[in-house]
Amino acid sequence: MPRNLACELVGEALVVVQNAHPPRDDEWDGYLRAIELAATELHRDYDRLRHVVFSDGGAPDGAQRDRLLAITGRRSDSVNSRVALISASALTRGVVTVLSWFGVSVIAFAPARIEAALDYVRVPAEDAPRIRDAAERLGATLDGGVPLAVSLCWRERG
Repeated sequence: MPRNLACELVGEALVVVQNAHPPRDDEWDGYLRAIELAATELHRDYDRLRHVVFSDGGAPDGAQRDRLLAITGRRSDSVNSRVALISASALTRGVVTVLSWFGVSVIAFAPARIEAALDYVRVPAEDAPRIRDAAERLGATLDGGVPLAVSLCWRERG
């Protein structure tokens, strides 16, 4: 079965990598479980949990977004939890706008702005290489290989 989404906790950041296809419900449920597990590791302090999402255009459907909002967007203790979505896709950035209407602190960034994305979610500079490694490793497990959103982030800039 093709894999469209993978995630892993790196420090206080949940790194999520997604290809151009919508996540399957079982993958999305795995992501939601990862949020709950990460929050447990952070002593239920949702403010400390950061999300760094790399996506080539795959986006959750309405029911999946509702399940996400049920555990993150409606918690008074998650109001300062931030999400950076890195994507070159205008459609994906549009989904980010919809989520922000519900109070989720999320901003979309182009891959060339990876440093600004990590700054936005307050990732310590020393965690950036670990996030890169995780994104590349997770991306390699997806159908189609490492998403463009990941590979463009750290390409050499001339």
